[in-house]
Amino acid sequence: MAKVALLTHNNGNGGAALAVSRLASGLTLKSPQSAEFDFTLLAAIINQKDYSLTKRQIGGSTNYASRIANIFLDKAIAKTWSYIHKTSSSPRAFFMQGYRDIRSELQEFDIVNLFWMQTLADLSKLDKVKIPKVITLHDMWFLTGGCSYSFGCEKYRIGCSNCEFMWLPFARDASKQHHAKDKILSNDKTRVVVTSKWMYNAAIARGIQDSKLSLIKNYIPDNYHYIGNKAMARELLGIDSNLNHKCIFYFIGSIGDPRKGFDLFCNAIILLPSDLQKEILVMHLGPVDTIYDALLEDRGIDMVHLGSFVDEVPQIIAYNAANYLICPSRYDNTPNVIAEAHMCGLPVITSSKTGAAEMISEQENGMTVDVNNAEELACALTYALVNNDCSARPSISNQAKLTYGYQVTCHNYLKLYSSIL
Repeated sequence: MAKVALLTHNNGNGGAALAVSRLASGLTLKSPQSAEFDFTLLAAIINQKDYSLTKRQIGGSTNYASRIANIFLDKAIAKTWSYIHKTSSSPRAFFMQGYRDIRSELQEFDIVNLFWMQTLADLSKLDKVKIPKVITLHDMWFLTGGCSYSFGCEKYRIGCSNCEFMWLPFARDASKQHHAKDKILSNDKTRVVVTSKWMYNAAIARGIQDSKLSLIKNYIPDNYHYIGNKAMARELLGIDSNLNHKCIFYFIGSIGDPRKGFDLFCNAIILLPSDLQKEILVMHLGPVDTIYDALLEDRGIDMVHLGSFVDEVPQIIAYNAANYLICPSRYDNTPNVIAEAHMCGLPVITSSKTGAAEMISEQENGMTVDVNNAEELACALTYALVNNDCSARPSISNQAKLTYGYQVTCHNYLKLYSSIL
């Protein structure tokens, strides 16, 4: 039986971490292929609440004090690095490579699958681990000198040696981290998983050989499903019954994060006729930020902040309560929230210029627009308000199960692992 390490910074905070946990759970479902492997999830920060596979905290301990110490140390080092390089206010989200030498943690394994690696390990030492590596690109960090997304900058193709987004004079050189990644990516035993053609093209531009690349979508468990009773879902969320007639545009993420594009959504909303504005309820999941509440309220638009959910059940209810998911990210790969929404039969409005566009079949499960064009986004919102029909939701859900289910996700990972042993 081959031993596979699933290596990530944490398995419980953020979209990439959730994707890893779900994949880990799916890989352990009984099948002839999964019986050939023994999986262990390795992370600096372990969430013990969910999923049944073996987990191990890097460094050995899983007690509460150790987890808190790891969180504090990682944040302190990352903040110091960000301060020195003057990147803390950048929407590019720069991340350093880690400080840990984790070679001893991987000695017993036959394959290691690397996921969200920001701040986790010293890549120059990780390169010396001789076992085959699979790298899953949830964002662009493993392709660049440190930023999670390039935002159109193409220096990641040639080494990031003169980064104009980092502090002068001595910190502009991001090539050391880029080179450490290059050594891993160019190794004959390394394979790379992308979740979109958009990321595939970025990987090719980085110089990764086509033969090393596999396109496998994120696994979404089938507990995400269409309920078929919007009124009940809204009641369970505690939404005032007087608002039941309104069209809910659901936004997930940090309102203050420029990459997520809530400001672009607001720019479009204010262009709508006043009678349509009054038909809108904006529902937000994420850190509560009321910066746009007054702007919306002045136009008769209600805003509901859901805060954060501790498990998946209320999230499933929220998808079923909404009319559209709004995902206006300026830069993104394949957001889990779009796949989750589709599993629950919820159509999505998103950008035509990111990997998210590949998740949309126009007028079937949503719409794509140039989110930087307020008039174009406003037209999509108008269409959604005028054509507010639930009849397509069961078919959206059924198609999503075929797109993000076990057979085309976890099963393909198992085939990839088998092919490189």
